[in-house]
Amino acid sequence: MKVALIAQSFSGAGGTARYAQQLLLNLRGMAIPVEGRASHNPFVSYLSSSIALYARWKYLEVKPPELVHLTNAYAPFLLPRRISSVRVSTWHDLFPLIYGGLLDRQTFSVGMLNYSRSDALIFNSEETILKLKAFLESCHIKKVSSSSDYQKPSRVIWLGVPDAFMKRKPWDGPRKDLAFVGVLHNRHKDLLGLLTVFAEVRASRACRLHLFTPAYDAGLALTKAKEMGIHRDLVFHQSASDEQLAIELSKVSALLHVVRAEGFGLTILESLSVGTPVLLPKEAEVPGVTAKYASRVSFSKLADSAVRALDRGAQAPPEAVAYARSFTWSRTAQETLKFYEELLDQKTLKG
Repeated sequence: MKVALIAQSFSGAGGTARYAQQLLLNLRGMAIPVEGRASHNPFVSYLSSSIALYARWKYLEVKPPELVHLTNAYAPFLLPRRISSVRVSTWHDLFPLIYGGLLDRQTFSVGMLNYSRSDALIFNSEETILKLKAFLESCHIKKVSSSSDYQKPSRVIWLGVPDAFMKRKPWDGPRKDLAFVGVLHNRHKDLLGLLTVFAEVRASRACRLHLFTPAYDAGLALTKAKEMGIHRDLVFHQSASDEQLAIELSKVSALLHVVRAEGFGLTILESLSVGTPVLLPKEAEVPGVTAKYASRVSFSKLADSAVRALDRGAQAPPEAVAYARSFTWSRTAQETLKFYEELLDQKTLKG
């Protein structure tokens, strides 16, 4: 089997890039990478990525792969329409629709075009598949789209924790400080909320906030932190490897995961896998599968919970660590490959 994996980036920050990268690594020997060009300017992304896809696809047309997998429905590509390959797309969330502005809604509309061209769908959580189904049903009722057939073959396949975290034993030494891991510029994140909570914690305890985030997001955080007078207590870790992240994350008192929503929330599992407790706003929309062992408290009480975590310096419960470590990328790849095989078998039977 040959599979063309299409991604905006196989090495960028964020869960979607990690997902594409891990599929590429775990499906070695059968995966053909088709990589776009990431940019903070959406027009540049779509133009350059479309050129990259066109050039690559012309090459692949000589011997097209059995299956084409768009690893992010919002990536700046349009799935080829007239091809013999089975077309699969992965939906990580509906955030451009829920939290986005005009440009984000345009991104969502491109995602819907890719939806209509897909033969099958992969979701990271039950919550995302239910939200998309509800959206498509509402479109059907309002007769907005005639392509809103949500009865496509689909599968919920969870993401995995990298091996570097599995190899790292939970830290037995003293724990200090707090951490946040992830991009911060997306609207479903909450940069202001994160810094507000940390400022409240810092007012009563001497500690630092470690930010594992890309350079662009680090600049946003630093600017806002200077306005709030807490910039000297931020420690930035840019381009940290999985090994570095696992080591540093294992030594903090808690992951302060202040967000509005997550499509999956892989960072939560990564933190728990190295024994670090996770603090999560009760108001945040996070899939139950990842939030199961996070400490969920109302936003107004997050600072108090963080102070207690700093004072205790305790590990996450053993059952939480074991649960997080049960999510592996090899399992993600195996379940994805099994879904590919089922789709190709169905195509053979229909043919």
